[in-house]
Amino acid sequence: MTECVYACVAIVTYNPNIELFKSVIKSVERQVERIYIYDNASANREEIKKILKTECCVLVESSTNDGIAKALNTMCRLAIDDGYNWILTLDHDTVVCDDFIRGCQEIVWGTSQEIAIVCPRVNYVNLDVKEKGDVDSKVSQVSACMTSGSFMSLEAWNNVGGFDESMVIDWVDNDICTNFGIHGYTILRNNQISMVHRLGDVKKRKFWFGTLNDFQYSAFRIYHIVRNGIYFKRKYRHKINWLKTSVINLITRIKFWILYRKDKEKCKAIKRGKKDGKKMPINFVVNDIVRIDGTIS
Repeated sequence: MTECVYACVAIVTYNPNIELFKSVIKSVERQVERIYIYDNASANREEIKKILKTECCVLVESSTNDGIAKALNTMCRLAIDDGYNWILTLDHDTVVCDDFIRGCQEIVWGTSQEIAIVCPRVNYVNLDVKEKGDVDSKVSQVSACMTSGSFMSLEAWNNVGGFDESMVIDWVDNDICTNFGIHGYTILRNNQISMVHRLGDVKKRKFWFGTLNDFQYSAFRIYHIVRNGIYFKRKYRHKINWLKTSVINLITRIKFWILYRKDKEKCKAIKRGKKDGKKMPINFVVNDIVRIDGTIS
């Protein structure tokens, strides 16, 4: 694929650590001409504004917490309007290396495949875990990747209808990656680029059968994890490994019950998530026409 790659950056913020967010901006401001920031009603928004003095930064201020899907869709539309065709999506605590975007561009230039995303290898710093898979080759094809660190084609984003805003948070990355695959796009991982990612405040809790990682999720987050997992299975039931997804959802709920069985608020969130996930209207885009029903062509 030989094409001009006009790249920008999109960052979703929600009560970020200001010093860490400064590092995030610093890591990308020399790599692109435009950085879009969508702030989800952060309590420290005025502090955020103080570090966005450069002309390359465009701040979108929301009066509510709209989640990640709507924020990313909004910034993707802005990027297209401004003439960009590729966008790097980041969390507010994701710091990338100096040659990150150049490395992604080289992958795009070096293949004839229809690429939706170029992603890095991820080191989960607080779990001491690295992504599995082939590392001997420069590039690996993967089925899915995190939203943070995704160098995404805006043409591909547009063709699949963007991020599913009904999901708000959690499973949003699984959803769009699956949608890309259904539409014939490829996700490539550049094994020579790595990214450090922190998965929340993790505490290891011991039980008689072993140890579980407790990510200290709020009831709000637990609700969306459970709800969207069930919704995802329903949405793609004819396109994915239904049994595998069902098992993952079941294991997730079992883990939550074990970890939070004494927390009434979180237990209620699990029950509500399970109930609502079964009845959510399914949004799916086919040839730019949004269908809201329970079927997929």
